[in-house]
Amino acid sequence: MAILPLKACTKCCPSIISVATVPIVVFKKPATKETIMKQSVIKRLLLAVSLALVFSSGAKAQEWSMVEGRVVDSATKEGIPLCNIYLSGTSYGMLTDKTGKFIIKNLPPGEYTMVISHIAYGNMVKTIDLLNGNKDLGTISLKEVVTNLSTGVTVESSEDKKWKSRFRKFSRFMMGENFKAKNIEYRNPWVAEFTEEKRGVLRPENEFSLQIENRYLGYRTNYLVTDFMISNRLQYVVGYPNFEPMESGNAKEQRKWKRNREEAYTGSLRHFFKSLLENTLEENEFIANLTNADPEKLQDHYERVIDKSNYSFALNLSEPRVQKLIKIESTENENIKRITCKSIIEVYHIGSVDEDGESPRSMIKMESDSFLVYTNGVLVNMRSLRLFGFFSQRGLYELLPFEYDLTK
Repeated sequence: MAILPLKACTKCCPSIISVATVPIVVFKKPATKETIMKQSVIKRLLLAVSLALVFSSGAKAQEWSMVEGRVVDSATKEGIPLCNIYLSGTSYGMLTDKTGKFIIKNLPPGEYTMVISHIAYGNMVKTIDLLNGNKDLGTISLKEVVTNLSTGVTVESSEDKKWKSRFRKFSRFMMGENFKAKNIEYRNPWVAEFTEEKRGVLRPENEFSLQIENRYLGYRTNYLVTDFMISNRLQYVVGYPNFEPMESGNAKEQRKWKRNREEAYTGSLRHFFKSLLENTLEENEFIANLTNADPEKLQDHYERVIDKSNYSFALNLSEPRVQKLIKIESTENENIKRITCKSIIEVYHIGSVDEDGESPRSMIKMESDSFLVYTNGVLVNMRSLRLFGFFSQRGLYELLPFEYDLTK
């Protein structure tokens, strides 16, 4: 896995990096406390998890794929039991059996990012192609690593307090603006080791895999963190999550999870794009405008400058002037659409309110003239966009699996 060179940002705006198939949006923190959206400084990373799930265009609903293999110790060639195997960004996954074997069935045909993780071995991330049916990965070798993990015993020392402070800082950033600590339980927080560089730059000492219980959405999340940086200038996380729905015999709690998932979905980026593809923006309480007011240049003068922009009008797909600026087309894959847009999109969701009692506001700037979107609203490649405002502030706390369906 390699990080592409990062473009330096001189306008207090997001820049883009890529880690294998995991796209990341990185925000540079402004020097002032004001923002172009009348919100807190745009400093959050909405982790664009590896949702590289490309459905086969000719697949029928009843056709499924499976992937199998065996994980072994690279030195002894013996099978590794209880190795965590999952497809990043989804709820598909399992543990290897006592011989190291695994088989994941009932997968929609497509391309996935698979994570192989074990606390005593090095992690592995690989892309698998299930577009043409089943895949036998054969033998997968992992090298044993020497770990020096805490047992979770509380040590009241200055170093312990320093670690706690660093973990809280990392957790707040990773989870997003709406994160509430009472709803999150880290089952193994001690696996996270940090190093603090000059000027307080926080980095990981090694890769680590967190086990997180999200009682807000009702998911247990395995989250492999391969890299992150938190500083006054740049903030990003590179990670691979997997979601396991939690079970509860309490009907009230089940209803709460369902309601919270609906709330996390409603007004989100994927909700907006699904509504756009289906031409149901108004029905789903979105107001969208096309404008040439660049959020990277507006900074603290957003309201004043946007009034002087050359144009700003409603995104109505039936209007000729809109059709000149934005076009939605089919691709060879029936589950993916291509959006060509020559403008910046400003989005309000009037069905929601922020802490100031106003409708959440976002802006979307394209990296190129066109980008791809799954029919469920999830972006094929998050690197194709730069997000500002509300869309940029969502974190792992409100992240839903790729296969989440609002109607179920």
